Amino acid sequence: MRQAQDVGFGHKAQFALGRSPLLEPRGPLYSDCMRRPQLAGLLFVFACAAGACNSAMAPTVPTPRSQPAAVRPALAPDTLSLRGPIESVSAHGFIMLAGARGRVRVGIGDGAVVHGTPRAGAFAQTVGEGINPIHARYVSIWNGVPPHVAMQGTLERSTALGFMLALGKRSTVVVLWSRTRLPSPLLAGEVVRVDGSGSPARGIVAGSVTLIATPQPSPSPSPVPTPTPVQTPTPLPTPTPTPAPTPKPIYLSPGEVVGADDQFSPPDGDTPEGGQSQNVDGIPCAPSMSENQYHVHVYLGILVNGRQVAIPDQIGLYQPGPIVNGYTNTATCYYYIHTHDASGIVHIESFVSAPLSSSLYTLKNVLDVWGITVGPNNVGPFAGGVRTYVATVPLGTTVASNYAQYAGDPNAIALYSHEAIWLEVGAPYAAPPYLPVVHFYTEY
Repeated sequence: MRQAQDVGFGHKAQFALGRSPLLEPRGPLYSDCMRRPQLAGLLFVFACAAGACNSAMAPTVPTPRSQPAAVRPALAPDTLSLRGPIESVSAHGFIMLAGARGRVRVGIGDGAVVHGTPRAGAFAQTVGEGINPIHARYVSIWNGVPPHVAMQGTLERSTALGFMLALGKRSTVVVLWSRTRLPSPLLAGEVVRVDGSGSPARGIVAGSVTLIATPQPSPSPSPVPTPTPVQTPTPLPTPTPTPAPTPKPIYLSPGEVVGADDQFSPPDGDTPEGGQSQNVDGIPCAPSMSENQYHVHVYLGILVNGRQVAIPDQIGLYQPGPIVNGYTNTATCYYYIHTHDASGIVHIESFVSAPLSSSLYTLKNVLDVWGITVGPNNVGPFAGGVRTYVATVPLGTTVASNYAQYAGDPNAIALYSHEAIWLEVGAPYAAPPYLPVVHFYTEY
């Protein structure tokens, strides 16, 4: 897997584990705190812990010693997480290309936490409120796509951005947004797994937070049990068959390789029978994707004799540019069906203004642009009986797991937002619940 690299701290970087401008009196959250007493109390406690108040100001709040402190991150309901390349920079922010949202203006106020210096051509990851413009609370700048991270640590305390996660001898901030999947309640001292993108040095924008363990109070000494008579040994039970292992979930991220790479010919891009800039199934090869109104994503997985092979990079990209950190951003022209990496995500776009809950293409359109065929006994160059499973989810759902076998011709499968499709070639075959759960990082 090819990883993005940090570009270093810029002059606006204000991330620190102690006091932050987000917690200062008259700071950007001060007026909001006055309207939300619970958040005000939480920030007051953090400010006192950092030495920002004296003992005369600090109220006495009795807390039972046996109960760990609850962590209640303050999230606005419209908090968004966006990522994409920066198009231009101004004195108060920048304009980024945020996937299906197109061009988005990002405003950076004095209270925003910024890692790196925004510049045209760099990759931005931002969390903030609003639609367009976005009022950023957190921004990190990268040379390429921020890497996917999955980290386990101990939850320390809330912050204005989310919470602090202890990772051994160091801590990192976990940035939350309105679609972050959180267990409830969260308690200080609990061990959690955070899946998202970023780095421990710059903070992690979380897609999900999973509870691993809950701190338990020390048990009271139990009385010495009364000895019981020795019982006659019972016969050993008949051993039960060992169940098949639960497959590891797939957490998608830009630039990732999922499965064995370079298993097709050519290893990247379309075959000579596929898209070579001509119209394919009426789908043109357009010079840009920036003006498209319709943009959703599906996942395509292929298992050959039980082993996953990766979908190639650069399907539907004619004369593609270089692969940077596992991701291709440029090409001479782009089909409305294409891949940027080998993660299995297929981008489905159109200039047509259609509901994102609708389907405009079928799996056959993907295969025709790629230049391979799927039949009852083959998937491209791989031979064997073919079984197909599909998980379709409601619009806005980011986890696909409800698989059902597709009995018809797989070429006819309609493509919907965050649909997961598995083509299995040859035994052994995996069936639900032994197909991986797919976690999307995209909004649609």
